[in-house]
Amino acid sequence: MKLLIVSATSDEIKTLKNSLKKESQLSPELERYHHKNIIIDILITGVGMVPTAFRLGKVLRNEKYDFALNLGIAGSFKKEIEIESVVNVKTEIFSELGIEDNENFIPLYKAGFETGGKIFEEGRIMNNSVINNSEIKKLTEVTGITVNTVHGNFESIEKVKRLYSPDIESMEGAAFFFACKNEKTGFAELRSVSNYVEPRNKSNWNNSEAIKNLNNIAMEVINCF
Repeated sequence: MKLLIVSATSDEIKTLKNSLKKESQLSPELERYHHKNIIIDILITGVGMVPTAFRLGKVLRNEKYDFALNLGIAGSFKKEIEIESVVNVKTEIFSELGIEDNENFIPLYKAGFETGGKIFEEGRIMNNSVINNSEIKKLTEVTGITVNTVHGNFESIEKVKRLYSPDIESMEGAAFFFACKNEKTGFAELRSVSNYVEPRNKSNWNNSEAIKNLNNIAMEVINCF
């Protein structure tokens, strides 16, 4: 099997990388590892949807994979999703893609503009991949929004909740979905919750434990392929 792991930063998957056997450096952003009978390429894209879309698009055009896995941390809009828990993102939305009309925001698909053809369903990208992995199937399925600016203001948080009813937010997820669906690569996005989306308060964040849980579950997922 040939697996692609995509992460915005090395820190988010450092423990996982240390558990794998490195074979070669394919490019500045892409490394090749082995684990059992699995070839694992790891792509570090950098933070944000633009570098993710660009670097992932290049890799998927040049290499074919049986499956792609996006790993990272996220903020949760819902207290029912506990900090440090790992979720499976089944739907992604480019939440800022639209038009301001005075105090109103109109999602681009409602304004009649092209947003990517059949990739989108009413402004959402759905993961319809067949996933034969029991560890992924155990995870709670959620809806994510992808943002350029993480939310930290009460009014903007309430506005995006009214518009999309999201469970979590990240800065790369929808770009990962878009690239994988265009290149017809099966995929999953797994996110570990590091904080709740609220007026910015870093004392309530728990990045280290979220990353620890993410790496542990990622290894369990890999062992199930």
